[in-house]
Amino acid sequence: MTPGAFRQFLNWLDQGVDSSGEKYLEMRRRLVGYFDRKNCLTPDELADETLNRVARRLEEEGAITDTPPARYCYIVAQFVFFEYLD
Repeated sequence: MTPGAFRQFLNWLDQGVDSSGEKYLEMRRRLVGYFDRKNCLTPDELADETLNRVARRLEEEGAITDTPPARYCYIVAQFVFFEYLD
């Protein structure tokens, strides 16, 4: 992820209100918990993969406005989890 893409991703997660990365850390923590509850062996890696995919998508699309950030992250996490099962 490029520095510009990461800044764009943080701004999107913060929904325009600077949290100094707190929203990112909270979302990552919640995703790690999600994958841990699903008994995944590498919940940290899966959470990082989820956040990277969301950031890439945001960079490609320029904006994701139809779904709140946390919900969108969980949607992507479901796909990451299904791939993990394969």
